[in-house]
Amino acid sequence: MTEQISLAARLVSAGEPPSAVFSYDERIVTQESLLADAALADLIALRSGGAPGFVERFRDHADGGFHEILEQYGVVSAAGRHRRLGSQALAYVAAVRCAVADGEAASAARLRAELGAFLERVTESNVATVYLPGSAQPIDRQRRLADVALAILACHGAGLDSAAAWELVGALFDFFDHDKGVFWEVLEPTGEPDRLEGHQVAGNALALLALRGLDRAGHAIDHDTYVRRPLRYLDANHRHVLSGGFWNRSDGSGKVSVAVDLALFKGTASPFPKKDLGDHGLLFGAARAWSSRYPDETAPLLATCLEQVVTYSDGSGIFQGQGNWFSTPVDPTVPLGRHVMVPPRTPGGFHVGNSSYVLFGTKFAGTQLIWEFFDPDGTLRSGVRPVENGASADVATLSRTPYVPDLSFVATGPIATPLLRVDDYLAWLDSTRVGPAYGLTPYTSPLSFRADNTPQNFSALHVVSDRLALGLPLDDVEAARLTNYLFAAQNSDGGFGEAPGLPSELFTTYCVVLVAYVLNRWEFDVECCREFLRRCRHPRGGFGNFPGYPADSWHTNLAVLALHAIGEPASSHEHAASFVLGCRNDDGGYSSVPNGPSETFSTFRAVDSLIPLGFRPPDPDATIEYLRGLQTADGGFRYGHGRAVSFVGTYHAVAALYLLDAEPADPAACIDWIARHQSRDGGFSRQFDAPSDTTDEGFIAVQAILMLERKLNKYWASIMT
Repeated sequence: MTEQISLAARLVSAGEPPSAVFSYDERIVTQESLLADAALADLIALRSGGAPGFVERFRDHADGGFHEILEQYGVVSAAGRHRRLGSQALAYVAAVRCAVADGEAASAARLRAELGAFLERVTESNVATVYLPGSAQPIDRQRRLADVALAILACHGAGLDSAAAWELVGALFDFFDHDKGVFWEVLEPTGEPDRLEGHQVAGNALALLALRGLDRAGHAIDHDTYVRRPLRYLDANHRHVLSGGFWNRSDGSGKVSVAVDLALFKGTASPFPKKDLGDHGLLFGAARAWSSRYPDETAPLLATCLEQVVTYSDGSGIFQGQGNWFSTPVDPTVPLGRHVMVPPRTPGGFHVGNSSYVLFGTKFAGTQLIWEFFDPDGTLRSGVRPVENGASADVATLSRTPYVPDLSFVATGPIATPLLRVDDYLAWLDSTRVGPAYGLTPYTSPLSFRADNTPQNFSALHVVSDRLALGLPLDDVEAARLTNYLFAAQNSDGGFGEAPGLPSELFTTYCVVLVAYVLNRWEFDVECCREFLRRCRHPRGGFGNFPGYPADSWHTNLAVLALHAIGEPASSHEHAASFVLGCRNDDGGYSSVPNGPSETFSTFRAVDSLIPLGFRPPDPDATIEYLRGLQTADGGFRYGHGRAVSFVGTYHAVAALYLLDAEPADPAACIDWIARHQSRDGGFSRQFDAPSDTTDEGFIAVQAILMLERKLNKYWASIMT
């Protein structure tokens, strides 16, 4: 059998600079090539005896230096004419090394001199990050740790010893946060830290690598302060307690948190922290570089990074990472296959109206190359076990229970509570209609983080469910126009994107399939869709948001329901029940992955996977007791013991109880609490007396209240989530 060649190896040997981002099945998502990726590919090719020369394609012979972005056919991108400190320095290293390998000593000397002149201009400009081409005019005057560290590494790699190089070393120490024992990511031109950017894994890893280069060259360093303390800080403050690995950043106080102001007023990053496998590669390299001196501090970092890269690999390439929704600024909960609210023009990013995303199931060239650089051919990864999310629980002990489809009705009557303004909500819901489909909100150009009214398939699911539950069915013309729009989002792999032309996800595929199911419209390639859903099954159990991507109880639930809706026999994917059982905890609750903490979101997802698969959830009384114990005196539910009260978490608790033929200890208080989330415009918010959020929050309120009034068809409550 022919051994599979890794994506990294193919990028290095392709003969053309690598495209920036690929899909889960390695089709091009972002066709442009990035300078830093090209430089890494050259350095790897030099080491492996390949054919380097990628960075030469980026050379700017008019203004000097290198272009930052090339389009597919080698044309310079308008966005790539600037000069970024870190990538320019890395490109010079690659160019110098290529010249030396070719025996071109004069070219190597000339390139070193160019690098030195560039760094002199940088230091004269207070080590700013981004410059106009051919000048020392900064575009971004902030100083960034990652760029300064890369510049120092470039001086070592290119054999450059100059006054500017030593000024950069001094600048590196300016980033150190002596209070926390870690490096700040960004400094203002005044030298003050940017607390919104906080402390980041990538920058600290590169700083540790730069310090290792200084150490090997014999320069005196206070190792315990500048090396040991950051290693300990990252291990203590950045651990992802839900699914393992490390968050990419912590705030100025040392907490992993949602940085609203960073995204809203600076626009440099998503407000949401993420688990980034490129960061893990850099941290792996840094920890390995210091492992002989600090074995106790580096051993857990190395083990975790290797475990994560194996977990998020599919045998060919490395997925970009994982995100989470946050119930509060410091409470990550639901696993997301998307990085939400990324800045415009982010590699791999796409927009649906003013909502922006990067799919974590994509494969970034930079991530593949970072890991190939620090772990050639995956040698150190071989034999490492992934995070345990296998189907190890035995379903043989479960009782069987029939799962009977029933679409003959949605609700036995209207919402009775006068606390919910049904007419106002229906008017709000109707105003989300744009053309044949529905946006997340009715607003054309809202400010802040509010979504606009551009149609999204996710929204269509909830609008259709609420209209049917509230007695406003779609007529045949409406249903045909809506589903024609939704079906246009089917891709050649059989899955559906958030909108036509966007990449497939299990999540959006579920949304479209369930709308098709309840409206009984099947004008799409059902068999191709079935195959896509099957391929989302992970070899170690459960389903992930993309083929090959790690499983969790949330996406396993969506897969089970989508497969049920297209007529797949439950017996064909009973393995999902085994995975879900592995997420059960002794308190009766369930987590998103095995060995994680219990919470209401995953408890509902687990219950709602087992029942459609024909199994009675084990010890339902314990699960009921767990859920009831989370209700507060106000009526809402904490999403977990000792955690925050959550609007979305309350829906999941109510729905899980409903499927288990139970209800909260105080249903009336819960109805009152949910109804008080209705906003003045008729929609619903996750907060009291706040602007309305999206159709998702409206769905939560309507479906939960109908369940609390014991009116919602239980089958409907199971399939429409």
